[in-house]
Amino acid sequence: RVFGITGTKGKTTTAYLLESVLRLAGARPGVIGTIDYRVDGRVLAPAANTTPLAHTLQELLSKMVAADALKRAVASAKFDGPCSSLISMEWPPSWPVPAADGSGRRFKIFFYPLLGTQPKVHAPLGEAEVGTDDGKVLGCRKLQAPLQELPGARWPDALRGLTVSEFDRRADRLFAATEAVGALYAAKAGLTPEQTRAAGAYGRLFLEMAEPSLLPHYRRLNPDFWRWLAAAGAPSIPDAP
Repeated sequence: RVFGITGTKGKTTTAYLLESVLRLAGARPGVIGTIDYRVDGRVLAPAANTTPLAHTLQELLSKMVAADALKRAVASAKFDGPCSSLISMEWPPSWPVPAADGSGRRFKIFFYPLLGTQPKVHAPLGEAEVGTDDGKVLGCRKLQAPLQELPGARWPDALRGLTVSEFDRRADRLFAATEAVGALYAAKAGLTPEQTRAAGAYGRLFLEMAEPSLLPHYRRLNPDFWRWLAAAGAPSIPDAP
């Protein structure tokens, strides 16, 4: 959905107010204005013209759509070709973890059963790899493992008492942070102080959001990523005993 704001005075103020309202409602709005271009509060570039040229506008809109690419890819993975015949519709997907291919645009997830009247977490029975270039499933497999119930609650204590919209806002932050830290991991370069802080923020947010009993399975998706994150000084998943 696109909102156009016209007038003589107050356009920027109105755009910023609308952006704030949408973000509080759990959306991830993009803003193309006279000061800068940004999405979900993250500046993409300073504004060079009051009205961007046609090719610049299309590039900005493409970046704004791409900002949700990982979230959409994970949400639709069970319905995509490779997974549709292998993964039960009742198995929720995990949070994504950067893959080890070096592109920064591929991520791994697993699927785990939730069973019982008070749903209990079970060990993963499927895995997939998704890409953010086109949101497609790049590979999927069903794990040959017995059904195994895992101890403990599904969600960490940090999530208790959150409303659905509050949970969704945190989830959106985690998806965005995962894409950003995935690019840093793929670059395999030294981190600036700002990038180190971003890696630390990702690590803390992930541990606030991830299912505690499934942490060893997250680590198995890409052990090298978690070692890299720990070496960067960020909170990470410890090695399994």
